[in-house]
Amino acid sequence: MELAPELIKPRQRLDIQGLRAFALVIILIYHARLPLEGGFIALDIFFVISGFVITQMLMREREKSGRINLKKFYSRRFKRLTPALAVTVSVVILISIFLQSPFGAQQTTAATAIGTMLFAANAVIAYTTGDYFDAPAEQNPLLNMWSLSTEEQFYFVFPAVMVLAWFLATRVRWTGRTVLTIVVCGLGAASFVLAIVTSSHDLDWPGTAFFGYYGAVGRAWEFATGALLALFAAEISRMPRRVAELVAALGLTVALIGLFTIPNTVPYPGVPTLVPVLGTAAMIAGGTAAMTWVSRLMAIRPMVQIGDMSYSWYLWHWPVIVFAMLLWPSHPVIVPIVAVLISFLPALLSYRYVEKPLRNASNLSSRRMLTLVLACFGIPLLLAAFLAIGAKQQWWLSWPRSYSFQEAASYRCHDQALDPSRCTWPPGASSAPDVFLLGDSQALSLSDGVIAANAAGRLSTFVSSRSQCPLIAPGYVRFDYPTSGCGEWQQQALSAALEAKPSVVVIANRPYVNGMTGGVTLTHADGSLPADSADAARIWEEALDGVVRPLRAAGIGVVIASTVPEPSYDAPAGGIAQLRRIRATQDEALTRRAVTFEAESQVAAANPGTVLYDPLPALCDEVNCPDARGDAYLYADPHHLSVAGALELMPTLSEAIAQARDQR
Repeated sequence: MELAPELIKPRQRLDIQGLRAFALVIILIYHARLPLEGGFIALDIFFVISGFVITQMLMREREKSGRINLKKFYSRRFKRLTPALAVTVSVVILISIFLQSPFGAQQTTAATAIGTMLFAANAVIAYTTGDYFDAPAEQNPLLNMWSLSTEEQFYFVFPAVMVLAWFLATRVRWTGRTVLTIVVCGLGAASFVLAIVTSSHDLDWPGTAFFGYYGAVGRAWEFATGALLALFAAEISRMPRRVAELVAALGLTVALIGLFTIPNTVPYPGVPTLVPVLGTAAMIAGGTAAMTWVSRLMAIRPMVQIGDMSYSWYLWHWPVIVFAMLLWPSHPVIVPIVAVLISFLPALLSYRYVEKPLRNASNLSSRRMLTLVLACFGIPLLLAAFLAIGAKQQWWLSWPRSYSFQEAASYRCHDQALDPSRCTWPPGASSAPDVFLLGDSQALSLSDGVIAANAAGRLSTFVSSRSQCPLIAPGYVRFDYPTSGCGEWQQQALSAALEAKPSVVVIANRPYVNGMTGGVTLTHADGSLPADSADAARIWEEALDGVVRPLRAAGIGVVIASTVPEPSYDAPAGGIAQLRRIRATQDEALTRRAVTFEAESQVAAANPGTVLYDPLPALCDEVNCPDARGDAYLYADPHHLSVAGALELMPTLSEAIAQARDQR
């Protein structure tokens, strides 16, 4: 995004500089995870500023020369934005090689880098990373580049729209401003309607993220608001001083209210976006008419200085946060704050030695300009291609393919209808499956270990799993979002097991007692919430018993697989430099799962012949539970085992399944 200004000229307003700084500081505070609920609305402040500044710049050029020189405009934009961007993207790619996982994260970074350099990062992020507030987005070090692409798309289209509007004005004998006002209002209104429609939670369409939150189309009305301020600056400037003071003060007040009251769960950018947009417009309008107290506040020297380097600081702050969290994930409170402060250093270097010199380079020869263009686009694009290829080849190291679960189980048997003909290993088994593996995504992550353990014992395995849907008696969970048939699957899974009568049913669920699974809440059978954690444990015990008891009554052996070690912080999988990271100490892992484990122990004790399987001895040493063993990652994400991790459980799983068969 065009966070930093043009060169300061006599006609340029320092309060606009300060307004940029105001928006940047909000973003830094928000991304540092400090309490500022609506900090994400700062981007809307930037969009309005950009619409105002660019329109005013182009209007002045036409007033001065009688035309808009598009070649000159795009050349200025390139020198102003692209060199600093290219340096940032290149450095991020190089760091990604060592710190990010080659099984997903690096591919996302490579794709985002290519999208960034082709001015389409918002489209790439919308289709690869998803929701701006989701964990996958927070782990993309180039996530912040979406707003740059949104602004660059505006810069590419809007000057041409202005040229066309003035051309049409000569045909209809209207003033250029009149035609441009009609065009801007029409496009802005259409964009606003699209933003409301695509931000609706009820709309399930793959293009909503791009056309809504990330897209220039859904954000165009915000730029249009700033453009209208520039088009009518002369009229606005005649506003009485007292009125200007009131308008600016109201604008700042509205913006501040939005910062502290708009949550990230509201439809956005929809009607709530009017708060930061109108607040910003009011501050700009007041400052256009007079040097209000808000303008004076924004124009103080520290604010102007931050505004000067705001573009570079915006570029660097988010990658530094993401990489710092990869290095020190156990300190999620302090690390983002320190990272924001540290990011000032690369931002300052970028501003002084890349951004500022090239922005001021007005006399570059055609050859030097061509060299600069080729370097700015060629180097990061080649590095991004290298990152994508290297990640695909796992950097030519002898790592097992540890991040994908059992491929067939993932595509055929997870979040799908129960189908023994498609989900039984080995494929083509003539008799009914010997072992059923049932549960939520934890069951899927264990599938390779269970299948391998049974194969060693010449047993067949049927797998069925469902996201955030534990295998317990129906009616004991409530969802914070629409879900697809969890209760029906729970009933079908139990019925299928009772009908097929396998030797053993392995039940694998994540821990729900301590609220460790987002979006799913344990409830009593009547729908009431638990009074405390002890009450939640009783619910879990009752709900799990509702499945184990009928299985044992039918003579089926049962293995309850307890949870794998989970960190108390979100710990995305690391890269080459992090193979020896500690996920948790054994004491931490035991404490974290203690309540759930006790409830499962009670169910096993109440149903003789039920085996409670503990994966911790196979995954932890006497002190720690590491993320990796040898050159293999044991975990696919903070909550699930990788293929390599599941295979580590094979010997102990074999013992548990054999014990359950013997005790039928």
